[in-house]
Amino acid sequence: MFSDRLKTARKMAGLSLPQLAIKLGDISKQSLSNYENGKRKPDSKILLKLAKALGVKPDFFFRENTVQMKSFEYRKNSRLGKKEREMIEEKTKDQLERYLELENILNISSKFENPLNDFKIKIIEDVEKAALYLREEWELGQNPIKNLIENLEERGIKIIQIAEKKEFDGLAGYSGNIPFIVINKNIEDVVRKRMTIAHELGHLLLKPSRELNKKEIEQYCFRFAGAFLIPREVMQNELGKKRKHITSNELIHLKNEYGISVQGLIRRAKDLRIISEARYTDFCIKIRKDGWEKYELGNYNGDEKPIREKNLIYRAITEEIISISKAASILNRSVADLQGEMHILL
Repeated sequence: MFSDRLKTARKMAGLSLPQLAIKLGDISKQSLSNYENGKRKPDSKILLKLAKALGVKPDFFFRENTVQMKSFEYRKNSRLGKKEREMIEEKTKDQLERYLELENILNISSKFENPLNDFKIKIIEDVEKAALYLREEWELGQNPIKNLIENLEERGIKIIQIAEKKEFDGLAGYSGNIPFIVINKNIEDVVRKRMTIAHELGHLLLKPSRELNKKEIEQYCFRFAGAFLIPREVMQNELGKKRKHITSNELIHLKNEYGISVQGLIRRAKDLRIISEARYTDFCIKIRKDGWEKYELGNYNGDEKPIREKNLIYRAITEEIISISKAASILNRSVADLQGEMHILL
């Protein structure tokens, strides 16, 4: 157990064996290799040094690896290296393990059924139909989805946030039958975060034909994200079925209502043939020339933060199912931090 957990912690920290040895100073690469291969075990003094260097608590090394993630893929144009991908994957597994441990303590089992499981995706128009069908199944109608994360959490999808470089947007996958979406905590733009989540939801739920290549699947998931956030009927009711020009006022109104960027709205208008390919190309040229900030106007006031896991923690503490130190361990935070944010009312 210890050897696997040490390797996991090292990958989470994004360190190679030589880099960890340098950081520790007085423990050789060979010794670390022996620990990871299970040939030797460190004494308590070295264990504490390893925990400090890797940013984990000592008990991390003695938790079981309970999460096995099914295959998931990064976006086609991802610029992440192997070490960065391993770091993201191990951080995801760690957070998911903590989440599922908490549910187990509370005797909660969140079942998930994919409404699109039998929905075949062969052509791009199938994606529009799938997004509309999902909205109907989830009783969302044509209305704006004010809190996308909360909607997904209520339906059994685990939302994991990890702090990563800007090159990473998100990914989606399954651990057994448990679906999860991972998003970059460092994405501050809420509309970008919403598009990322909706895009990953497409990867999670859609069943694309085997004849589609990776590039096409990415395009289909992007189309799904737009269709799920703002349905075709809404776009056509607000903008009409054909336009030569669209004012920024109209786009800002839709952005503020539906939480989708001006760029995303213009792409959506092109996909639905409300504007021509030529008009869309002109807009893309303007963005490359002037920078997207000039055209990304408006201010969406919504927020997107996972809250379910933290609410379960508060419940477990107040009902005295777990101690505050155990809660802090599950959240990988200090007891003082957790105590500082809790305000028990009754």
